[in-house]
Amino acid sequence: MVTKTIEIVLARHGRSCVEVNGWVSGRELGDLMRRYDESGITRALEPPPALRQLGTRAACVVTSDLQRSVESAEWLIGDREISIHPELREACLPQSLGFRARIPAALAIVLGRTAWWLNLCDAEETISETRRRAGRAVDLLTNLAERHGTLLAVGHGIFNRFMARHLRERGWRGPRVMPSSHWSSARYVPAAAAPREPRQRALLGSAP
Repeated sequence: MVTKTIEIVLARHGRSCVEVNGWVSGRELGDLMRRYDESGITRALEPPPALRQLGTRAACVVTSDLQRSVESAEWLIGDREISIHPELREACLPQSLGFRARIPAALAIVLGRTAWWLNLCDAEETISETRRRAGRAVDLLTNLAERHGTLLAVGHGIFNRFMARHLRERGWRGPRVMPSSHWSSARYVPAAAAPREPRQRALLGSAP
């Protein structure tokens, strides 16, 4: 009897069309992130071949409902069906940092993420709520993987890390630290199916 392979591959979307540059005020962080969330991805940075091959063989492909993730999944699998789940959305940032001074946009994002991480700001979702959402998302992914076998989840840098931690806490084997570059990915398998090796090769491919 052939045993079905069960695996979950978490992948980050391709590079956004929106360049995070220029200067913004602390109060404009929310507007900056809305433009980012509404944009698709650039075709200038292609997915690695190994990830594209996975897209062709994955029995189930899921993505968040943000445009950059949906377009990334479509690039990987073409006309095949994609299952879209808002639960896989990226961890949010505060709408405002509260000050009028203009700073580099990239710095505003770093400050916003730091404030969110330390619970020093008002946000649509706290870090504790995001962790709980990641747990619900992992419930979804594990159920789908057990049903279909190989599952590819195209999501986001921070939220993928939260899901990876939940997977490891539940006994799945894979990298302790998720890669963060665009198109990077990591594979997780149930402990019983994982080879006993000093280091497991985790990345299917990553973009520079």
